[in-house]
Amino acid sequence: MTTFTVLAALPLWRILLVLVIYLFLFAIIAGLVYFLYSGGSKNLFRHALFKNYDGLEVHKTRQPGDVELKYHTYRGFFLWFIQEEHHVYAPRHTALALLRRLLKFNLTYGLMSSWPIFVPFLAIGNYYAQKKRIGY
Repeated sequence: MTTFTVLAALPLWRILLVLVIYLFLFAIIAGLVYFLYSGGSKNLFRHALFKNYDGLEVHKTRQPGDVELKYHTYRGFFLWFIQEEHHVYAPRHTALALLRRLLKFNLTYGLMSSWPIFVPFLAIGNYYAQKKRIGY
């Protein structure tokens, strides 16, 4: 009995089901390999995080007229959870713009982490504390 004869004897829906399962497993393995090859969890959504700094002038040391901003961002995907502190100095209006962007980041990418219930409370609480600290 050849392979073609065995396949011809099986119903079409079983053949399609086996093909779909193999394609699904291949997609999972390919996605995992890509994830690990691209840096793993430490680089997860990192590009989207630092895109929030585009067009804003922030400093690592205090300049005249700057305020201090410390804010935590949360990101992850199901099993991975990364908390990162941002400590920058910027003019008051720039600090407020960055604070809003980082809050939006937390409320989108932070909700995909392993603790989505806690992220909104932490992000919004930290947002209002920092907003009060910078004088708004």
